[in-house]
Amino acid sequence: MILPDEHVNLTSTGSQALSILYLSGCNIQGTFPTWIHKMWKDSLEDLDLSHNSFTGPLHIPSLATKWFLASNNKFTGPIPASICNLTEVQIIDLSNNRLSGDFPHCLGSAGSSFVLLDFSSNNIHGNLPKSFRNCMSWESLDLSDNRLQGSLPKSLGDCTNLQFLNIKSNNFKDRFPHWLGTLPLLQVLDLSSNKFYGHITNSEVDNLFPLLQIIDLSNNNFSGNIATTFKAMMNIDGSSGQLQYLGPVNYPLLSYSIMLTIEGC
Repeated sequence: MILPDEHVNLTSTGSQALSILYLSGCNIQGTFPTWIHKMWKDSLEDLDLSHNSFTGPLHIPSLATKWFLASNNKFTGPIPASICNLTEVQIIDLSNNRLSGDFPHCLGSAGSSFVLLDFSSNNIHGNLPKSFRNCMSWESLDLSDNRLQGSLPKSLGDCTNLQFLNIKSNNFKDRFPHWLGTLPLLQVLDLSSNKFYGHITNSEVDNLFPLLQIIDLSNNNFSGNIATTFKAMMNIDGSSGQLQYLGPVNYPLLSYSIMLTIEGC
């Protein structure tokens, strides 16, 4: 099915106030339906285009958007800088597309309302911004399976509500980021398949990673003893006997399952 790319004429008196539009898994092909932006640019809060076959450049649907789900399509080109104008957005999932270009550095100073940001499994490259100034609301950040490089900015340590951080399968090259251990709520950390190196232990700081339950350090060049660094991982859920993380508390439909891996460090 191909959605028309012209302005769709809906005669219902309530159409201009549409706030939720779910088109997930409808086998839709073609480019981004720009009429969505034209008709509901001031009212559309939740848009789900995931699991279709959309192609071409990505567009931002509405400045009022709170949930924008566009994963598992074939969108190409860079992530538009207008993403940083979404002052109300909470969740953006652009994973499993063909997006390219640099990571949008404007996100370093925008995104004060973000809870979940997923750009995984694309072709995004370049460095991350050095400064993340408005990230205290962020709970989940997934940049895995891209072509990002350079060092991990220490300003991510200011994202004090961060629970989930996945940057696996990139080209980051840096020492082990001990400073992530100061994040009070971090439960899942995946640094695998990068170019990290150096000692994992840090005798200068106590009580690092107080809530960390799941970590993957595989396929890097780390050294040192990890047992004393990740003490929280000894506290396994007595009811299930397994380590688990189920995603942001207020968003039960957004869940993750990760296996612990330490081989090939």
